[in-house]
Amino acid sequence: MQQKNTVNKQVLRTREWIFNALLTLLETMPYEDIKISNITDKADVARQTFYRNYKSKDDIIVNYLDDRFNEFKAKAKEAQNRSTAATFILSFELFMEHREALIKIKNAGLDYLLFNQLLSYNKYFLNHVSEKEQNNSNLHNEYFVKFQVGGLATIVLEWIKRDMSMTPEEIGGIVYEIVRLFKDQDGYLPDILSKKES
Repeated sequence: MQQKNTVNKQVLRTREWIFNALLTLLETMPYEDIKISNITDKADVARQTFYRNYKSKDDIIVNYLDDRFNEFKAKAKEAQNRSTAATFILSFELFMEHREALIKIKNAGLDYLLFNQLLSYNKYFLNHVSEKEQNNSNLHNEYFVKFQVGGLATIVLEWIKRDMSMTPEEIGGIVYEIVRLFKDQDGYLPDILSKKES
């Protein structure tokens, strides 16, 4: 068990070095000009170490965003008794903690990676729609969840494009005011988030 934790720590540390190397390179080079060898040299890791962790440069960012989403799920689960507005604020606080990295990713013209990855989390929400809700209208719930996640992804991306100048409380409050209009619908995202994971 201890060996597995050590390996996980080593993998996490290596991924952090690689991610930070990419962010540093983005300060002086366009993303499309950055080669894997630039990243491995900057991170001081072997090329095979890179490929043990990633398939491409895009995977570095995708993995980073997945880690943030997993962090959000854990924090949302811990804060299940919070209000819906507080849950949205929590999500924007988490983004704000990673402001520098997100803005560098945006400035590199990688908005599409951010947006596509945010949209990919539809699967998580769809898997957490209750059986009762699924029986009511599977297609309706699927589209409703995608509608909400797509809207949230667009708002998050727009907030990042504006250099995250609004506080988490301000942007979280706006999102809450928008989504609360749907609170009586099956498949309402805050209800899905408040459910315990199976």
